[in-house]
Amino acid sequence: PKAKCDTTNDESVPLNDHLFPIPDEVEDTMDQLLRSLTDSATIVRWSAAKGIGRLTERLPAICADDVLDAILQICSDAEQDKAWHG
Repeated sequence: PKAKCDTTNDESVPLNDHLFPIPDEVEDTMDQLLRSLTDSATIVRWSAAKGIGRLTERLPAICADDVLDAILQICSDAEQDKAWHG
């Protein structure tokens, strides 16, 4: 089974294209990269950010919006202040 990027809120997408198949490997990798944004080592955070950017540019825009929402959620968590300033 493959993960789906839900586009049901995007009215510009035709009804039959509301789900975009995302391979499990991509979703697992993105999850690991997002968790690495809060690592205490600067090189790990920098590498994770670079990987997220490279992976996200290959996703459909609606899926990239989901990634951006996840990043903003990480940065808005006051207890994880190293996620936004190291």
